[in-house]
Amino acid sequence: MRSIVGALSLPALIALCAALSALTFAGLSLGFSTAPGWRSLRWYALAAVLSAMFTVGDAITTLAVPGHWYAWFARFNMFLAGLHGACWFFFDAAQRGRKLARWERAVVGVALVAALTNLIPGLTVTDRIVAREVSWLSLTYRDVIPTHLGGAVSIYYVLALAVLGVRTIRDPGPGGRAQGVALLFLAATALHDTVVFSFALAAPYLLSLGFLAVIVGVGVSVVARFVQNARALETALRALRDTREVLVRQERLAALGEMSAMVAHEVRNPLAVMFNVLATVRRGPLDEQQSMLLKIIDEEARRLQRLVTDLLDFSRPGALRRSRVEVLALVATAVDAARAGVADLSPMPALTQTVPPDLAWEHVDAELCRRALINLIDNALRAPRCRAVRVSAADDGDALSLRVSDDGEGIDEALREKVFAPFYSSRPAGTGLGLAIVRNVALAHEGSVTYSETEGGGATFTLRIPRATAPEA
Repeated sequence: MRSIVGALSLPALIALCAALSALTFAGLSLGFSTAPGWRSLRWYALAAVLSAMFTVGDAITTLAVPGHWYAWFARFNMFLAGLHGACWFFFDAAQRGRKLARWERAVVGVALVAALTNLIPGLTVTDRIVAREVSWLSLTYRDVIPTHLGGAVSIYYVLALAVLGVRTIRDPGPGGRAQGVALLFLAATALHDTVVFSFALAAPYLLSLGFLAVIVGVGVSVVARFVQNARALETALRALRDTREVLVRQERLAALGEMSAMVAHEVRNPLAVMFNVLATVRRGPLDEQQSMLLKIIDEEARRLQRLVTDLLDFSRPGALRRSRVEVLALVATAVDAARAGVADLSPMPALTQTVPPDLAWEHVDAELCRRALINLIDNALRAPRCRAVRVSAADDGDALSLRVSDDGEGIDEALREKVFAPFYSSRPAGTGLGLAIVRNVALAHEGSVTYSETEGGGATFTLRIPRATAPEA
């Protein structure tokens, strides 16, 4: 292996590396081309294979091989160069999802005809070989003299690549301007080699590097685009998964709501009978033990009544009855109702409200928002070690924020994800539906309800009702 590598010149080694790199990118692009929307990469893969073949043939000019090989490889490389240039036109059009324009078909047609002429001995390349020394690199190039037609064909190839490169820079396709820059660099190296050959300059040929640069440059941009699309697909799949989870949760909540409504309706009538019986029994003479037992029955019946009310509220959002709401009045009635519902609390936490007097909100279901606010205030008043509850409202620009804060113990971090789940409660006497009702109201208005820690300790719940436009008639 060392003897083989030692026999190769520096340009031959560079050409070999360029060929291997081009074949690597060709294999990757063929793999990518099986993905939907990436079939255009087959043209890039073909261009990469042709590039690899050209660079291997180009390496012959610095090696000691039989004399007739130089002319044969020169003709074959001119043929490959024509096919290579045509591939870039097809690749650019395929990337843009269209067929070749009329002028592009003309350019490609001439290039393919010119490429075929290179296969005819003596038509574009003579059999004359000229040795050119590059002493500072210890290199000897063995150049084959082209005919006038061969020189014209070479110039045509360079101009075609330059036109495509400029057009791609001015009108970037999916491959971006990098593709146009790479094509112009390839054309520039071809022009450099033409000048070096024409004036017999003591400089190495750079066309192999040009082929390598265009393949690697475009290949890197393709890989980057593929990775970007893969990430976008991953993001879309994640969003789809989240949407699916939301739909499944909504279906479950809908089913749970239907069951809750059925249970509530079945229990409400027997409850009404129980309260009537209790009222009748209390009219008669009762001893102390009987009065205590009736009180227990009454308390448990009222607890069951609260559960029925919560079940109905949880299952009932339905269609919104939107109207203009004066927020100060909404908060005031919710505070009064919540305070009446915890009249048995001792000591009663201090309850304050901060609402701009002129704050109003359009297209809101006032009753649903009032129920949600009552549940939030009730939840705060019953918080362990709560001494003060603050209710506030504000216009956040795009949403109405109703905020209820307490200074109680707050909620453990491990339980915060569960607080909005139906039938979850940290209180033995709680129904576990209060915050679930609030969440349903928020979702019905396409809003949100969130939990945060109160500064200094406690829990803060914020119900956001977005600004809505008038519903269509």
